[in-house]
Amino acid sequence: MATKKSAAKKTKTAVKKTAVKKPAVKKVTAKKAPAKKAPAKKVVVPKPEPTYEQIADLARKYFEEHGGHGATADEDWLRAERELKGI
Repeated sequence: MATKKSAAKKTKTAVKKTAVKKPAVKKVTAKKAPAKKAPAKKVVVPKPEPTYEQIADLARKYFEEHGGHGATADEDWLRAERELKGI
């Protein structure tokens, strides 16, 4: 009986088929256009408010330029304030 078992084992292993692998096929896909980057956002830093002294100095300069004639101190002050604030 030992021979039948060994013979049966041999036939099972001999009959066993090995799987034949097929070569892999690569899928060809259309290339996508690169994504467009959004433009960088500009960071706006608010300009600091001019100090009282800065406005007064510039208003005094305007006053001296026109020799105190033609414009009032208030007009010189408002002009200096507008210029320093960038309005």
